[in-house]
Amino acid sequence: ALALDKVPKRMAVIGGGVIGLELGSVWRNLGAEVTVVEFLDRLLPPVDGEVAKAFQKEMEKTGIKFQLGTKVVGADVRESSATLHVEPAKGGNPFDMEADVVLVAVGRRPYTKNLGLEELGIETDRVGRVVVDDRFCVPNYPNIRAIGDLIRGVSTQTS
Repeated sequence: ALALDKVPKRMAVIGGGVIGLELGSVWRNLGAEVTVVEFLDRLLPPVDGEVAKAFQKEMEKTGIKFQLGTKVVGADVRESSATLHVEPAKGGNPFDMEADVVLVAVGRRPYTKNLGLEELGIETDRVGRVVVDDRFCVPNYPNIRAIGDLIRGVSTQTS
């Protein structure tokens, strides 16, 4: 999404989480028509509902469009565009969306494979996230901290 050689006319962002909204906002500010497709009936699932609604309103003011409660069920991909086949998540009439670029930004996952965490005895959960305490410290390693997609939950730590 950051390596495009030109600003697309139409961009579809699949996923209404932090990454999808951030990149959609960047491309909207560069001039693309951006539509965010989110399966849930709201944006930013881990964030307070009222905050998420206010954030959506601010993004709509910039021209970003939203298809909430909508799932992508297929796509026809061509060399310079795509047709997304979408339908309401709770059932209803399907419809198509055209886009020059499709950004898939669903789910966050930690990239901890081959970092040697096991050899150091650093504990990870079943999906590979590093276990930390309430100060983001790794147990038994007080000088090692983990933040962001590497840990469970929404990280508010910035430095």
